[in-house]
Amino acid sequence: MTYQPLISVVMNCLNGEKFVRHAIESVFAQTYTNWEIIFLDNASVDRTSEIAQGFGKRVRYFKNLETEPLGKARNQALQRAKGELIAFLDSDDVWFPDKLLKQVPLFENRPEIGLVYSDTKLIFKDNGFEKSYFTVNRYEPVRGYIFDDLLNKYTIPMLTTVIRVEVLQNMSQWFDPSYQVCDDYDFFMRVCSNWQVDYVETSLARCLIHSEATTFRMHRFGPDEMARTLMKLRSANDDFEMLYGPAAEKLSQQITYKQGVSYWRDGLNSEARREFAKYIWDKKFIFAFVACCFPFEWVERARNFYRSKCESK
Repeated sequence: MTYQPLISVVMNCLNGEKFVRHAIESVFAQTYTNWEIIFLDNASVDRTSEIAQGFGKRVRYFKNLETEPLGKARNQALQRAKGELIAFLDSDDVWFPDKLLKQVPLFENRPEIGLVYSDTKLIFKDNGFEKSYFTVNRYEPVRGYIFDDLLNKYTIPMLTTVIRVEVLQNMSQWFDPSYQVCDDYDFFMRVCSNWQVDYVETSLARCLIHSEATTFRMHRFGPDEMARTLMKLRSANDDFEMLYGPAAEKLSQQITYKQGVSYWRDGLNSEARREFAKYIWDKKFIFAFVACCFPFEWVERARNFYRSKCESK
């Protein structure tokens, strides 16, 4: 390869001793070798510090004295990045060895490309279910200006993304520090509203899905934060409704569904049915409206059982 830019790998971690060693090792195992790790320890009280610093100087380690919102912590890490390209890896995920080697060439001599992503393997810790991200989401990846597609269905796995540093230089705000769970969604939606993207269709990473993840523990914040992002996008473009009206309506429908599911998970079944009733003509909403007569855990276990049976065939 003649094009070998420095890649800053941004890692944010809070009490990640169970997984973080494997995440860092997966960066050291990359066949593309021109990288640095920016490791922002968000005031961990377990062995995260010891593990991360044990890898030596290629891991540039920083630690907050107090735990900050994840968006703010990501920005703190980004401020220390020296690379021409930026990649993201959370402490409970891992990359496959050829990830960076396959993505870097897609930036060469193509200044219009601001972001490159890929498929990833999803591993469900509780039941061992394994599937590719694109397959689970029934998604055919697209390249170019994909903002309209993302309004219809957001499908960019953060752990697979690589962006140009110029993307950051042209943004008035990076990650929104007020978000609890959807800071990545908000960030990448704004990136893709201004830049073209490309992708590698094969899985280049492995994402562990488990109940300790922030998105599971703080799910109730998700729908509101997605709605706030939609408001941001509308206010940033006077022609938004003319250009993206139908897609934005689909996103509003998705937000309503997620709000219903969040209520359902918290045992607020009446509130959940009220949300599902807003689009009761849609078969997904009809099913959810009926299903939420039962506890969420029961339906989730039944769905996982069905998945495992399908996988075994």
